[in-house]
Amino acid sequence: MNLPGEWVEKGDAFLVDAENHIRDGLYWLSCFEAQQAAELYLNGFLLAKAGTYPFTHDLAELLRTIKSLGVDVPVEYARRIIEFIRSASKDPV
Repeated sequence: MNLPGEWVEKGDAFLVDAENHIRDGLYWLSCFEAQQAAELYLNGFLLAKAGTYPFTHDLAELLRTIKSLGVDVPVEYARRIIEFIRSASKDPV
């Protein structure tokens, strides 16, 4: 299955920015950008598979939607990603 190119390109751009901001020590911004990339990839997948996607920023909901389409989602891997983004994006100040 081919994901919509525009969605992948935007996701890739967010990942490049996330990597750059990690090097700059802007971890909160890197986590935000990683979240955005994940949303774009998951929404692109849903668009290709089902023709639509839920309008949410909740990665867990997006993964549940993918699972509801009969696609096996590696739950533990997905959970670790979501928890990493949630915990790392909390501002310690």
